[in-house]
Amino acid sequence: MNLNYISTRLIYNIDFFEMSYKRLVAMNTDNHSLLNKIKKRLLLLKRIHKYSEEINELFSELDSNTASELKHLSDIHFLKILESFLVTKKVKISVNIMTLNEERCIERCIKSIQNLADEIIILDTGSTDKTLEIIQHHFPHVKIHHLEWNNNFSECRNYLINHSTGDWIFQIDADEHLANNQEYLRDFLEVLNEFPIYPLVICPKIRNHDNQELDFNKRIFRKKDNLKYFGLIHEDLRYDILKQGNDLIYFTTDFLIEHDGYKPEIRASKKKCQRNLNLQHKMICIEPNNMRWFYFLAREKKLAGCPNEEVVHILLQGIENIENTKANNHFYLMSLLMLADIYHTQHNFESLNRIANEISNNFQRCIDGIYYNLISNWTYQSSQISKLINETFQNIKANESPFSKINSNGDHIFYLLGMLYINQGNYEKSFQMFSTVKDETILNRIKSNLTLLRDDIDKFLVK
Repeated sequence: MNLNYISTRLIYNIDFFEMSYKRLVAMNTDNHSLLNKIKKRLLLLKRIHKYSEEINELFSELDSNTASELKHLSDIHFLKILESFLVTKKVKISVNIMTLNEERCIERCIKSIQNLADEIIILDTGSTDKTLEIIQHHFPHVKIHHLEWNNNFSECRNYLINHSTGDWIFQIDADEHLANNQEYLRDFLEVLNEFPIYPLVICPKIRNHDNQELDFNKRIFRKKDNLKYFGLIHEDLRYDILKQGNDLIYFTTDFLIEHDGYKPEIRASKKKCQRNLNLQHKMICIEPNNMRWFYFLAREKKLAGCPNEEVVHILLQGIENIENTKANNHFYLMSLLMLADIYHTQHNFESLNRIANEISNNFQRCIDGIYYNLISNWTYQSSQISKLINETFQNIKANESPFSKINSNGDHIFYLLGMLYINQGNYEKSFQMFSTVKDETILNRIKSNLTLLRDDIDKFLVK
């Protein structure tokens, strides 16, 4: 057995470690330390949600030949290999933070990462509030650098990279904080430190104040991989600048960063909008074939309250300009989702269905296309029901001498209208209809339906 090949092939393989755990249990081993190490390794590997297709063979199911070779190893030889796979070395982690008047949030940010970081480097670009005072008073070990702001976020990020001495660099913004599992994040980086393929990027999940979650955030990387940032704003981590990040090997994970910088009151106080718009327009001129810049410009316009037609035009222009679909998949999807949201608010069902189908066709694993197809059809059907209800009332009013052979009081119609109003979520109107019913049989049917509904509601509310 080629141990070097097997090591590269199995050291990140969940199937291998699950099989190893079962084998140790079957051996009735009393090596609880080893069992715990396997469980911990499995826990860490399962924090990876998605990864680049290029490294699929490192994570895919064990092939039959490898599984057979492992099965026929002696217990002693197997344990020796297993223990070697579980060895990691301590790494040094540098956390980088840019600041400009961040007195509101800088203490929270640093507290969230200080137990993780071996080195914290602040780059301040001209704070005039108490940001620096807070850092110096509460965190005297933090290294503070100063750089004049030049309308270039990448310049600042790359300055921080150049002054970092860690094996790993973690870029976090002042209006963010690491939510949990700091210890596990260090363990995770130690496991991946010798990952054989580069350049490697770890993407934590970012949750905004509105609970929107973003998973493709290139924040953590090895210094030895020589990555640099590109872009005046919403800067992009790259290896070969011209490949627009398409040459990066990435993992998305469930390590969570909380972000509140896009709350309306915070955005207003920071007066970022016009600056961001100007820089985004410049990035489209610099790299007009990259969907990334169109998406961020459209998002900025939407947040600024610009007309939806203007936002839609920017997104469609960006989609037309895509050259490298693979490099732009993430922002292509995000742009489609923004278009779908706009078309939904406009009740533009034809365009919404088209975008929903485009999402489903190009991103089969993304269920948001199904969601927008469903909501489009539901909203359309709901509007048709509203139209039907209005037409029903108009027809009744237009009839000077109405009569019915089914129910002389028209209770059957009021019952059906009440049920339609329930379908619409208009419960007040629904009960107005039900209250006009006098027929005992229909009343009992209404009461029976509502009793069943009440019971189901009660069961749900006590969960």
